[in-house]
Amino acid sequence: MPTEEEINQEETAQQTVQRIRWSMNDAYTSILAQARVESFATFTFEEAMDAQIERIEGASTDIRPNELDRVDQVYNRLLASIEDVEEATSPEVDEDERANTA
Repeated sequence: MPTEEEINQEETAQQTVQRIRWSMNDAYTSILAQARVESFATFTFEEAMDAQIERIEGASTDIRPNELDRVDQVYNRLLASIEDVEEATSPEVDEDERANTA
């Protein structure tokens, strides 16, 4: 069974280790924060605009289409849906049975 002195030494050692961990964590966090501040400070309006332009009209793949391709896909699906609805709701009439409106 450990003595009270051994228990106190163990607690002191644990507290020391914990303080070292906190100090290292604070230092690491400070370094990361400074790096992010510097990278944000160097980020310009022109870079932001270029990034958005690239997102809108940049390189496109089947898996990751750009914004213009996405709009085209939605537009084409909408047109196809409209045609399906028109076909489903329009009665089939022969040319001879249509009223002459000309």
